[in-house]
Amino acid sequence: AVGGSTFELARGFNQVVGVDLSASFIQAAQALQQDGQLPFFRRDEGDLGVSRVASVDPDLANKVAFRRADACALPPEYIGFDAVLIANLLCRLPSPRACLGRLGGPRGLVKPGGLVVLVSPYSWMAEHTPKEVWLGGFER
Repeated sequence: AVGGSTFELARGFNQVVGVDLSASFIQAAQALQQDGQLPFFRRDEGDLGVSRVASVDPDLANKVAFRRADACALPPEYIGFDAVLIANLLCRLPSPRACLGRLGGPRGLVKPGGLVVLVSPYSWMAEHTPKEVWLGGFER
């Protein structure tokens, strides 16, 4: 979720902002940032799984911030980032084009010459994204 990739990006960038719409994801990431570790249950199948503890290097924790925001309507002050990671998100948005439309341009998320990494299973589902705005996964 939001915390793991944010902390990993902090290995290569001076400042990283992790964004998620889920308040509970942001709270968990902030708890991991503050406490340096966070117990969790890794569900493997149904009710089966194992208890684990996530931990983070304090040097990385000092380089990150977390904010609750909607990827389809990101704050206007979010401009000019060196890099943007959009992971496992696009096919779960009600308006994927709104998110993609913020990437470039004069007030774009990514500065000219910056990096965008877009990773998605493209497992479109009408319960998350209205079929008429899917970017693929259908026959014409």
